[in-house]
Amino acid sequence: SYNIFDATMRFNVNENMTFTLAVQNLLDKIPPLTGTGVSGSTFNGGNTYPSTYDSVGRRYAVGARLRF
Repeated sequence: SYNIFDATMRFNVNENMTFTLAVQNLLDKIPPLTGTGVSGSTFNGGNTYPSTYDSVGRRYAVGARLRF
């Protein structure tokens, strides 16, 4: 089995400002390898299926929202 955990936190500074912090692939899970013989490189680039598994690894995002 292959599970990925993401986390997002939102902070309301006041009624007009919100900060958002996000982490994708929180545990930095490595995708399963399929080998190059399974299919061409179009579908399994990097020896895995990037459309199915997270091949990038842990990512961070920060956002701010200001309403006026």
